[in-house]
Amino acid sequence: MELFNDLEREFTRVSADVSDGLSDITTDRYLTGERRKDAIHEVDKQLEQLSKILQQMNSLLKRNAHQSLTLQPKVRKCEADLQTMRRELDRIKNTGGGGGGQVGGWGGGDDEDDLEIRWQDQRQQLLSQTAKQDKTLERIDRSQATAEDALAVGHATLDTLEAQGKQLNRAKDNLGVIDDNMSRSRKIMRQMYAKVISNKILLLFIIFCEIVVLVFIVYWKWFR
Repeated sequence: MELFNDLEREFTRVSADVSDGLSDITTDRYLTGERRKDAIHEVDKQLEQLSKILQQMNSLLKRNAHQSLTLQPKVRKCEADLQTMRRELDRIKNTGGGGGGQVGGWGGGDDEDDLEIRWQDQRQQLLSQTAKQDKTLERIDRSQATAEDALAVGHATLDTLEAQGKQLNRAKDNLGVIDDNMSRSRKIMRQMYAKVISNKILLLFIIFCEIVVLVFIVYWKWFR
C-alpha cells in the first residue's frame, strides 16, 4: 500500500509538470520553432513516464485484489487524467503552431487573437470535461464507500450470528448433559424405590413370622 501511495504521488507530480508544459505551449506566444518542438518532445517524455507509472499501479492493483475497492478509483482517475493530457497534446500537435508569432499561415494580430480565443475555449472545454470526470469519480468513490460500509455491516452481522450459533451449540450441549443427569437420577430413584419395596416386604415377612411364632407359643402354653 505504501508503494502504491508513492506511485500516486509521483504520478501527481509529473502530471503537474505536464499541465505546466501544455499551458506554456498553448499560451506562450514566443514559444515557436525548435523551442516549441523541444517543449512538445519533453511533454511526450513525461507522458511516457506517466504511462509507466500507471502500469506499475495496475500491477500493484492486480496483486492486491482485496484492496480493489480502495485502489481502483484512484487508478481510473489517473487513467482518465492521462488520456485527457494525451488528447490535449495531440490537439496541440495537430494545430501545428504555438501561441504566438506567425505560424502556418496565421500572421496578424487579429488572427492571433482569434487563435488564442479558440485555444482558450478548447482549454475551458477540457477543464470542464476534467471537472465532470472528477465529479463522476467522486460519485463512484461515495458509492464504493457505501458498499464498503454495507460490507462491514454484513461482516459484523455474520460475526454476531456466528457468536449466537456458538451459544446455541453450547446450550444444546448443556441440555444433553442435563438430560443425561436426569436419566441417571431417574435410574437411581427407581433403584431406591425398589429397595424400599424390598425392605417393606422383608419387614412384613418378619412381622408375619413373629406373629406365627407368638401364636404358636400361646397355643403351646395355654391350650396344650
